[in-house]
Amino acid sequence: MKKKVINFIAFWLIFLLLFQSVSKVLIPKWNDKTTLVGTRMEDFYSQEKNTMDAMYFGSSFIYYSISPLPIWDNYGITSYAFGNAAQRIWTSYYYMEEAFKYQKPKVVFYEVGTAYVEEQAREALNRQNLDYMKISFTKLNAIRDIIKGTTETTASYLIPGLRYHQRWSDLSQNDFDSSLDTSYYGKGSVMRFGARPARKADQKTWMQDTGETLTFPENNEKYLDKMKALCEENGAELVLLRLPNIRWTKNLHDMIQNVADEKGLTFLDYNTFPEEYGLDWNTDTMDKGDHMNIVGNEKVSNHLGQYMKDHYCFEDKREKKEYASWVENSENFQKVLEKNQIANIIDLNEYLEKIKEDCYLAVITVKGDAVKHMKHNTREILLSMEVSRNLLTKSEMSYIGILDQGKIIEEKEGFELLEYENMIDGIKIKATSGGRLNGSQALTSINGEEVGSDSEGINIVVYDKDLKRVVDSVAFDMTKKDNKISRKLQNNANDDL
Repeated sequence: MKKKVINFIAFWLIFLLLFQSVSKVLIPKWNDKTTLVGTRMEDFYSQEKNTMDAMYFGSSFIYYSISPLPIWDNYGITSYAFGNAAQRIWTSYYYMEEAFKYQKPKVVFYEVGTAYVEEQAREALNRQNLDYMKISFTKLNAIRDIIKGTTETTASYLIPGLRYHQRWSDLSQNDFDSSLDTSYYGKGSVMRFGARPARKADQKTWMQDTGETLTFPENNEKYLDKMKALCEENGAELVLLRLPNIRWTKNLHDMIQNVADEKGLTFLDYNTFPEEYGLDWNTDTMDKGDHMNIVGNEKVSNHLGQYMKDHYCFEDKREKKEYASWVENSENFQKVLEKNQIANIIDLNEYLEKIKEDCYLAVITVKGDAVKHMKHNTREILLSMEVSRNLLTKSEMSYIGILDQGKIIEEKEGFELLEYENMIDGIKIKATSGGRLNGSQALTSINGEEVGSDSEGINIVVYDKDLKRVVDSVAFDMTKKDNKISRKLQNNANDDL
């Protein structure tokens, strides 16, 4: 009988281990290049214990608006952005609880952009928040609170294979690779390049009084109290933080400020002092004001670093040998920052000069017309790039050009719908161009991913051969006198609400 019991237990242990291995394959990697969910979570666990001066918690406002590396560069302060998309206050609380097992920060910033939201987030977003958290009582309690009022089960979160068993037909090679992006160095942040200005109407209503009387939800207040108690138990100060957001109002600010005052907490609202860090809604946001791009991120990060220097006694660790990895990460950050400045250029001539750099492969396609308001100096630059003169003179012509280091290496032109497909330096390129009378489209895919803007005028997709990825996709409308620019955002930021 004893042998049967032992065999029974051994069987189920082996079964569970195998099933957990299968689960790792089946779990969606939640790891696209604009959110890096799995990578950022695993990177947090890889940090050396008790090395963080500060930590930031909350939703995507955190990882798009704060970069720990500029703060390190300028002040020698170590920090980590430990948040995920659409994170509700209860989930942020459990992230804090998890973080204190590995780090002992002196100050904890909680971003309140979703703190007042009572509704649970969508299941997919909840799973992004929890799938890569290590199994523990913290995770178990987080699951318990997240699934309240839903048909989801605790078991499906603890053993994700139960939830994702139908993904077999969708699996790719990436699903079988248990390692995530080992080159990641952002300390929880995600860089987003390119600007989509906030609408003028939204800029006018930003931080205005809507006439509402808002009350902080009772259940949410319970978790805020738990956060405060948790921080006090661990010798950390809790600071409420609101990062720039075009939809923030005076009424929301006042509600949070009242709660902060009642609980003796500092509330640092970046929507109330934009002049201090030079916020510009025309240049600093990637998605019309919901999140910061790298320009706005740098402004906020530098200001927050100065704030921490002024209010806390942090040792400057930049010269300490045990923090050499931070120096290396910072150097990588600066290289990528420099390389991606192309995504902030809005002038066509400046843009054409930029893509002459040796790291860039560019695909030019035309939609509609490329000639009507083309300026003389633009023609001169294009001629220096050895493009066909027909592109500069023949209205409504279809055109596809492949440039390496700013020189044409292949091109097609004509008055019919053009298609192109080729492999260049291991990069699979497909492109389509149609003038106004020939389909009027401009499509480009790189390595199977559609990245073209498909907008009126001259469309340009830029691939960085060093970074091995598309760094920009733009279109310049030649039917407009100012050659108005539009950018395609690669995988827009998650909706936080």
